[in-house]
Amino acid sequence: MASLIAILLGTSADARVFEDGTGGGTIISSRAEASYQDEAGESYNTVSPTVTVTVLTVSTIAVTPDETAPSDTIAPRESVTRVFRVCNTGNNADTFTLTRVEVTAPATLSSLHFDNDGSGTLTDGDAPVRINESISPQLPPGGCVGVLAVIDTNDSPAQSTLTINLVARSNAVNAVNGRGQDAGTIINTIGTGPRLTDPDNPNLPPANLINGKGQAVVAVGATVTASIAFKNSGDTAARGVLVTQELPTGIDYVPDSLQSTDLKVSATRSSAQASDASRKVVVNFPRIEPGEVVRLSFRLRVTGNVPGGTGVATGAVITADNMSPVKTGGAVIVINPFGLVFAGRAGSSAPITGARVEVTTDQNGENFVRLPSDAGFTPNEKNENPFSSDGQGHFSFALSPDEIGSENSNANYFMKVTAQGYITRMVRLSLRPSQAGLFALTVHAADNQPLAVAGGFELVREDVRINDLAALVLNVPMFEPAGLQIVKSADRARAEIGDTITYRIEVHNPTAANVNGVAVKDLLPPSFHYASGSALLNLGSASGQSIEPETTGNELLFRISEIPTAQLRGSCIACVWAQMPARAIRKIWRSLPPRSPPENIFKARRRGPSSMCRREFFLPVRF
Repeated sequence: MASLIAILLGTSADARVFEDGTGGGTIISSRAEASYQDEAGESYNTVSPTVTVTVLTVSTIAVTPDETAPSDTIAPRESVTRVFRVCNTGNNADTFTLTRVEVTAPATLSSLHFDNDGSGTLTDGDAPVRINESISPQLPPGGCVGVLAVIDTNDSPAQSTLTINLVARSNAVNAVNGRGQDAGTIINTIGTGPRLTDPDNPNLPPANLINGKGQAVVAVGATVTASIAFKNSGDTAARGVLVTQELPTGIDYVPDSLQSTDLKVSATRSSAQASDASRKVVVNFPRIEPGEVVRLSFRLRVTGNVPGGTGVATGAVITADNMSPVKTGGAVIVINPFGLVFAGRAGSSAPITGARVEVTTDQNGENFVRLPSDAGFTPNEKNENPFSSDGQGHFSFALSPDEIGSENSNANYFMKVTAQGYITRMVRLSLRPSQAGLFALTVHAADNQPLAVAGGFELVREDVRINDLAALVLNVPMFEPAGLQIVKSADRARAEIGDTITYRIEVHNPTAANVNGVAVKDLLPPSFHYASGSALLNLGSASGQSIEPETTGNELLFRISEIPTAQLRGSCIACVWAQMPARAIRKIWRSLPPRSPPENIFKARRRGPSSMCRREFFLPVRF
């Protein structure tokens, strides 16, 4: 007898089945059906009782990554954002709470955020998180959300390891396994950070040059090119880099002169600005990667009225969001490095050629200061001491660093200047270092003669101070041994009473400058009277012009506004009453009408003894 038996099993569920698993609360029904046929061909069917199974809720989450080795290198004093991913690996919709975050000291956690927009970066839409308080968005089974951890590395030592651990816990209730939790780990290495150096030597600061050199000699009004170059010799990128160049007094930025090039990024990444208010040139680079070289240049114009020989130190400060400030190397603009020997009463218009200028360590002039040879500026490139001023009256001396004194002690010297026709000068010099190899100079007149103000020709009696000199130079006024010369003469050696005598007063200015505000005083002998309107003034070869003196008794005072560097000749007419007995003079006066005018006196002639002498003398004038 043969039989055929067929067994059928059937299941059904009243809850949705998820692709990654069956959701919690799902009811699964199962039953068996059997059929068979006997030998006679008769069929039989049977159904088993239905078996029902309900899937319980399971709460699990997974936090990634789970690193065991460093995945990135970051820098000290940097703020970084690291992304964790928390996923719902349970079988029911769930939320989670962050219960713990651990960061290797001295790094600290700055903030936590749910990465709501999934960008992987901190944006305005990302919700802040508080440990054990904030609840995540609801995640379906298999759903994930990012957690942003913002970390401040602070002063974490280089080559150390920074570990970030984050623990998340499910908020599910009535789960068969309770509240599931998991931890994730991110490991980074602390590198040396960004380090900006000279492009060719990582042991030197960023390069800073003027016209391609560490020192450039220019004149007022000249334009120079400042260039800055640096390389990121560190192992992390420098972020938010600012190059700031302070503009010294007398130096102006030439607008739109900035140029910037680097090996990886175009110049459009940078921007520059300069304003009279800030007196700064600022260049911005958002990011400079390790190994990247940046070169930038801009033009500067020397506009200020600064003393000759002044050195203007230039340099920039480079800052970034994740590194300490770095100063570039220094470069110096040397402006007109020469002094001038000039006639003190004439100013710069009367330079003195061939004046011997010497710098000694003693006032007796026995020990000359030894200067570094062939290291000088024009006109004294050989740096000779003593030196004779050139055809423009210029001189210059360059000192070595050990000849400008120290912070605790001045270097003291004497400068002696001699020139034919002028009084020898002796000034005392005191030097003290200031900045960038420059020095401050204090000048004292050891000879009690006037000095010239710093960078000018105005004469002063006090000491003069000149700051930030790159060369030993100053303006030295020289003075003639004599001032104005004056000679008085008459047109005759003998005269009679009533004669008219013409006096001639000659004033000679032997100095190299015009003399202003001159007063010539003449005292007439007794019985001599000035004839009003008779004085004439002759300047050089010009024809005579009338001049009237101020009269007080027999004293005449002539005021001359200016006497040029030539001879001034003046003449006046006076009535002569010769020396005679008093009774004769009274007789003449009695013969004249009362209050007789001067012309009547001129007509009253009487022969008598008379004499006239020539007077010559020098009138020294002090300025």
